[in-house]
Amino acid sequence: MIKTNSPNKGSSSLVIHENENSEKEKQINHYLKVSSATLGLTAITTLFYPALVPLSIFAIIYSTLPILKLVFELFLKHGG
Repeated sequence: MIKTNSPNKGSSSLVIHENENSEKEKQINHYLKVSSATLGLTAITTLFYPALVPLSIFAIIYSTLPILKLVFELFLKHGG
């Protein structure tokens, strides 16, 4: 969170900036939780119940979606 000494100067841009960071932080926290759960799920399914490995694979793909999206956008932007 960003704090300033003068609340009147640029306060509207500061609020917008804080909201953007808040949304990014929420997304990061979401994918951190998903990744942690995926790690546990993968360990459990591999060791104790191999029939659920496809569920683990789906969870791994979901947790890497932000990275895959970024790679795809960069690929399209730079033309491969």
